[in-house]
Amino acid sequence: LIKHYKWPEVSFVATADSYGLHGIITLENQLLTDHTVTLKDIILISTENCTTENTSDQLKKIKQSFVKVMILNAAADFGKCILKKAHDLGLMGSEYVWIVTDAIASQPEYLAEHDGNYLSIYEGLLGIRPTQVKDREKYDELKDTYISKGGKVSD
Repeated sequence: LIKHYKWPEVSFVATADSYGLHGIITLENQLLTDHTVTLKDIILISTENCTTENTSDQLKKIKQSFVKVMILNAAADFGKCILKKAHDLGLMGSEYVWIVTDAIASQPEYLAEHDGNYLSIYEGLLGIRPTQVKDREKYDELKDTYISKGGKVSD
């Protein structure tokens, strides 16, 4: 997606937990092979309390760096809090792109308000999810290899 749109710089916003850190490592490894994209900022948000001033201070770094494309790798509930903080700081809107990873993209209902409606600040979010194997043969081959090595699969 980043290469397709030829975005030269991205910032990565993630929760400071194993999910967020794994995402950073994965993205950094992909960017090491592609020298056309620069990872400008890596912002780690505490999972203890997203609503703190520290979260705002962290997001202000992105605003000061003038990066317009952000990747958000966080659980859906933290993602909602981070996106609201970003909106409060003026980091959402037509001049910004926020790409949310599978934890949010697969559970968009977490972004809804209590009445079931979505805030207009989410307009323009891009969600990505891992591809799923559609080739049954490849799936069965992978499953059989996993089982032959002692793994268990529940059907």
